[in-house]
Parts: sequence; C-alpha cells; structure tokens
Amino acid sequence: MGRHLVERLRADGFEVRAHVRRLPTPSPWSVQPEQIATGDLNDPAAVTAMVQDVGAVIHCAARLRADHIEHFRRDNAEVTDGLAKAAQAADVTRFVHLSSIAVYGLKEQRNTTEDAPMAPGTDGYAITKVEAESRLVGYPSLQTVVLRPGFVWGGPYDERFMGTIRPMVQRRRFVYPGACRTPLPFSHVDNLADAVRLALQTSDGVGHAFNITDDLRVSLRDFVTALAIKLKVRPPRWTVPQSLASGGLGAMHALGQWLGGGRSIGFRPDAIRLLNTECTFSNEAARNVLQFAPSAREHLAGRKSIDSPS
Repeated sequence: MGRHLVERLRADGFEVRAHVRRLPTPSPWSVQPEQIATGDLNDPAAVTAMVQDVGAVIHCAARLRADHIEHFRRDNAEVTDGLAKAAQAADVTRFVHLSSIAVYGLKEQRNTTEDAPMAPGTDGYAITKVEAESRLVGYPSLQTVVLRPGFVWGGPYDERFMGTIRPMVQRRRFVYPGACRTPLPFSHVDNLADAVRLALQTSDGVGHAFNITDDLRVSLRDFVTALAIKLKVRPPRWTVPQSLASGGLGAMHALGQWLGGGRSIGFRPDAIRLLNTECTFSNEAARNVLQFAPSAREHLAGRKSIDSPS
C-alpha cells in the first residue's frame, strides 16, 4: 500500500517524505518521493527525525503475521503510539491512521457501521489494531482521522494478494476453500488512496473512524471468475469442502504457496473462514463526511455498488 500511496499523493500534488527501513536498491517507486526517511519505527530517535517539518503523518505500516501477540503489539500498537507521540511533539497537524475492519472481529458482518462495538476476539492482529486506535485518543492536539479498509488489493505493487491469485488463476490451479459465494469487503488501493487524500483535507472527519471498502457485493468466487474472464482463461471449478479448509488452515497456507508459485496465499490463514461468511460494511459515513466515492476497479470495473439497484 505504501509505495502506491506515495505515487498517488505525488500525482495529486502533495510533497511526500516516504519512510523505509533502509534505502532500497533499485528504487521501488516509478515516481520518486521528494524525501526519504530511513530507520526502524521502533527507534524513537529515527521516528522523531522522520516527522520533523511535515504537516501530516500517514501511518500505514502494520504487522500482519506473528507467532506471538507481543510481536503484534510492538509493531502495531506501540509503533502507532510512538509515531503519534513524536508527531504531537513536532507540532504535526494531521495524523491519518490506517486501521482495519478486523477491529470489529473476524466474524459475520452485515453492513456494519463505525458505531458497532470493537470485538477483536482472540486474533492478535485485530486485538492490536484496536489497541492502536485506542492509543491515539491520548494525543488530543493531533487532528486524527482513522480509516478502516477491508481486504486491500490491486495496483502495480500487490504481490501479497493479486500477485498470488493471478498466477493461480492463470495456471488453472486455483481451488476455492468452500463455496465462497458470500460478499466480502474488498478495498482497492486506488479507492483507499482516494480516502487518504480526503482524510488529509477533511475538517468534519477529524476525530472519527471510517469504513473504507469498494462498496460492491462481490464474493471471492465473483472476484476470481471476473479475473479469469479478464485473463481469458476458464474460471476455476475446483472446491475444497469448507469443513476441510477450516480444519486445515496450515495445509491451505502451504497449498497456497505451491499453487501460487512459491508465494503464500493472499489471505492470512486464520481469515480463510471469512471467505464463506457474509462480511459487509457501510461506507455511508465516509460518503457523507469525507465525500468518499469508490469506483469499481481493474477486472471488477462495471460492477454495481451495494447501494445501486440490481
């Protein structure tokens, strides 16, 4: 997400300082940021240096996988707290935090709104994304806007999701873990980048959180079928029974590595059970307050939004 966001913000006329752990060779960007800050986000000195003389901080780094919750806590909650602390001390005006719909819990959701209780359950990623949002309350001088995207996908740098699924579909090796016919909260990187730009400019949205999805009733089966049609290959037909998929998430993860040509499957293994559960979120607040207007992107172009008549 970060690389794509840098290029979108540059295209929209923003001056951008991008953070990387170390200087990459070759450059990962097709459009260079004006400045590059290096260092570990767990290093207070590096964080203090990187937020000097900026008007806004956009925090989109997060740990998605870990063996222990303390690793999630360090890289999700504590890093957010450190960034916010440094930003407030440096008189940064705006802090845009990319959270996740995972804060509501990895369970059935039906047009869930932002006032629903955060119920992360036992998932370490979800728990620490809730904690990260809570930490921001302690920095009242920051104009904070929280964005909660769903399954982020698309754009030229999507190796984790499209970089896995596309070759699986192209090689006719994709297998559905269950029927996969329930709508899911996809969030295209361009729609999310639009939301970030709006979050930088809003006054009414300060102090609030917003769901950010593509607003489409699209299941994983719909998504993959549309991709296969775009690639001009036969849509996948194979299905692993949901009970088998749910009971063997580790095996599914390993299977995804083989089917994807060496990469892991685009979903975290513990999220596979959601692929057969309705999981939809309301974008109404983002539409009304931020003026967010998501579009159907890439191979989903032409799809109607959740609110559109059939």
